[in-house]
Amino acid sequence: MRTRVGTFRCTPTYAEPKKLRYRLLQAAARITRGGRRLHLRISATWPWRDELVAAFTRLAALPRPAT
Repeated sequence: MRTRVGTFRCTPTYAEPKKLRYRLLQAAARITRGGRRLHLRISATWPWRDELVAAFTRLAALPRPAT
């Protein structure tokens, strides 16, 4: 099974789910708290840092669901 990867720049544009899961879950980051907010601190030397930040930015730009 293959999954299309829209936010990550991978070659080819299809990535195996195990590889994608490994890249996301093995992030060199830590979660910190400050000012009642959670922050994700990502290491500057992590190879997929820019792609992960872009993915979170795109997710944050989505409209909130109506309640």
